[in-house]
Amino acid sequence: WDDIDDIKFICDSIEKMLPDWKDKPTLDVVRNRLSTISGVFLFFHKNWETPIGWFWFSDVFTYDWIHKTHDLPNKDACYVGGTYITKNQELPPTSGFQLYLQFFNYFFTRWEWGFGYMEYWNQAPIKIVKKIFGPPEEFEFIKEYNRKY
Repeated sequence: WDDIDDIKFICDSIEKMLPDWKDKPTLDVVRNRLSTISGVFLFFHKNWETPIGWFWFSDVFTYDWIHKTHDLPNKDACYVGGTYITKNQELPPTSGFQLYLQFFNYFFTRWEWGFGYMEYWNQAPIKIVKKIFGPPEEFEFIKEYNRKY
């Protein structure tokens, strides 16, 4: 909870910039996520003292980052997603790419396998992941839950 002010900052940004998001993560939701099955990676830019984004991860497949849907198909694996970059700061255009690079640098020092999905409409992260890794591989355990990436 040392980072609670930074987490609150991201939640406030989401509230301000995406007020119509029905199931947006509030501070209470984040507390619940962190006390159950998930972790959060906060991303800072060298010119800001406040975070400019986050990335969620879990060692199980989940929809809400609180409840386990099922195990992942590989040992030494992590499920990732839920990225957000603040929209109410004047950030460099490469901030999203930098967030993904920083997270994957952290990620691959800890896990061998990574899984995730992206909604078809969310083109920015899809392009970033394709740029870093190439075309994604589809896995049945995500498709059977009607998720697209």
